[in-house]
Amino acid sequence: MLLGSYWARRPESRDQAGLRLASFIAELSKSSEQFTSWFSTGWTRKDALRRVLKIEATEIATELTVNRQDFDNAPIPEQGYSLAIWNGRNANLGTTIGSDSAYVTNSVVLSLDTEVSNILDDDAWRLILERSIVIFDPDDAIIVSDNMQTQLSKGRSNVAWLIYRRALGMEVHRERR
Repeated sequence: MLLGSYWARRPESRDQAGLRLASFIAELSKSSEQFTSWFSTGWTRKDALRRVLKIEATEIATELTVNRQDFDNAPIPEQGYSLAIWNGRNANLGTTIGSDSAYVTNSVVLSLDTEVSNILDDDAWRLILERSIVIFDPDDAIIVSDNMQTQLSKGRSNVAWLIYRRALGMEVHRERR
């Protein structure tokens, strides 16, 4: 299962971004014990499991990395910040936030492994999507199952279970599985 929230240019400070992300992760933790512990990524699983992330705005803000140029590693502040974390088992949260670039989209993406995507019922998924809309104010947001992601990769559109578009609101398209 994948939840994605996407929005265009919106510069934010590191502290503002940390606050939004901490709020979202706190909302996630209310929905399932699967989301109560998070870890920064590492070179190995063992390394990552030593990198416990406190769900506090200041801690998350310090974990945000500024995007950098490939050739000289100079910061590119207009491309915002990135963060990749996981719950140590079966969920990943990746974000680009604070981008004020026409080329880099802001996004928050929560993905769960197939075998645990049913830990939340439909109402819980819908609530998480609604909370992501309130917290991040995205232009678009979706929830798609693994099966629907396969269909999307084959060029099919509108196969998401829940779709939010700022101009249209929330749409339920089909069963989530």
